[in-house]
Amino acid sequence: MEQWEMMAKMVKEFYLAFKQEEFLNKDMTEERGHLRDLLLMEEKTEYMKAEIENDTVGKLDAVVDMTYVYIGTLLEQCKGNIDIVVRILYFDSMDSELVGICNKIEKNKFNGIFLTAFKEVHRSNMTKLDKNGKPVYYMEGPKKGKIGKSELFEETKLKEIIEKEGEVE
Repeated sequence: MEQWEMMAKMVKEFYLAFKQEEFLNKDMTEERGHLRDLLLMEEKTEYMKAEIENDTVGKLDAVVDMTYVYIGTLLEQCKGNIDIVVRILYFDSMDSELVGICNKIEKNKFNGIFLTAFKEVHRSNMTKLDKNGKPVYYMEGPKKGKIGKSELFEETKLKEIIEKEGEVE
């Protein structure tokens, strides 16, 4: 349960740093729900591509990103209440999205490195702020409203995490 709480707190930290707090304080609109679905679908597509290419780093990145997006959606649905989100994550074993994510973690034997990878993705996500500490957004197109990458963005170091655990040949 501590792991879920830690991850939910990281995602909430991202929301606050990127001026997304308004989405934690109001009901989710249809447009916002569509964006959240689009973000999750994007990560699922990345996972399927990595699966086809047998790309362990890509699979880990995608499954962590799916979890990050999923927790963000829960935070929005629960108006930022971390305790409720953690209870859902810990006790709602019937949610098909969560089951799918957990199955991918298990299938790929990411259990031992998942939290470390999640922290690394969070670290990387936080580097999306620009030099003035401001978020960058897509202003048009299907990703309108999605947070973009600033010139300070740093890629994740997931390959190193995997290699340290001896998961990559």
